Amino acid sequence: NNDPDCLILRDDVPLPEARARATVAAFSAGSLIFSDSLDRISADRLAILKVLLPPLPQAAHYIDFLSSDIPPLLVMDLQPRKEATEMGPWHLVALFHWTNDSKAVDMELPLSGPALERPDHTACQDWHVFEFWSGTYERCTGGAWASVGSMQPRSCRLFSVRRARPDVPQLVGSDIHISCGLEVGLWQSGIDAPTSPGRGLQISLSAGRTLEAPRLWLSLPGATVASPPRVRAPADQASESVPGEPALHISGDVWRLTFPRVHADVSAPFHVEW
Repeated sequence: NNDPDCLILRDDVPLPEARARATVAAFSAGSLIFSDSLDRISADRLAILKVLLPPLPQAAHYIDFLSSDIPPLLVMDLQPRKEATEMGPWHLVALFHWTNDSKAVDMELPLSGPALERPDHTACQDWHVFEFWSGTYERCTGGAWASVGSMQPRSCRLFSVRRARPDVPQLVGSDIHISCGLEVGLWQSGIDAPTSPGRGLQISLSAGRTLEAPRLWLSLPGATVASPPRVRAPADQASESVPGEPALHISGDVWRLTFPRVHADVSAPFHVEW
């Protein structure tokens, strides 16, 4: 439903539980009521609130009702913004271990079936899987399920799941917004790199607030450790300092890139070159 959800993020709520409750609220796609005083919560709790805004465009389309409180599985299909359609659709999948018991359990992420069925009803064998709250990435190949390891009681894991596309640059994760994609206002690949003979990608970011050092996890086919990807700021942001954090190679062709500061009222694109 779209009734307002009350977020409780104060420090006496364990961080995994706060993230789980925030995830449930996000998947309802309704109005959010924040009950805590902003000047009394820590930076890591305030960060949870920030990534929930703006709210997701629709509620979860698949809910596994095996629990009377919080369901163990929520799934949402998302489409990119108008000028980022090249990115293609993706899934948000939330897994919950919601119990008052003290026992951790091993959980699995569904990679097939009605929750993640493709429009042509065929199975996808390769997936980019990014866990939002921990900022971790894994490429999953084959199989209907992927193990996500042990989950503690009253916790959740939130995954951005994308079908891997050969030789196509892809966004696989983000620390900007819980959608892992709707913060991208422009995505244009296949362009020449302005300052190198390699490949280029234009990206603009917008989340309705200033982003100090936003990070994106990108699949960049052809990027190498010897020639890592680089971020170039828009011309009108030339005075902005380039982040001191270099591109970090995660796995295969996936890299974590840190972008310069993005002001709330600026939408000029960055260039990623490799």
